[in-house]
Amino acid sequence: MEVTPVLKETRSYRPFKSSEEYLYAMKEDLAEWLNMLYTELDINVENFMDRLDTGIALCKVCALSLASSAYI
Repeated sequence: MEVTPVLKETRSYRPFKSSEEYLYAMKEDLAEWLNMLYTELDINVENFMDRLDTGIALCKVCALSLASSAYI
């Protein structure tokens, strides 16, 4: 099974004015990605760190990665 990445939208590269802006953008992108994988997480920028606090979401990502690597 081959996994093909899908680009939902084109984003131009713009340097961020501060590290806080960059961190916000990273949380936003990661939250979107995690929600596509696991809709039950209901993760967003505001609750990002709280949702990842227990490690459950990260364990699910690892399990998915391991399961996918079995097909390679």
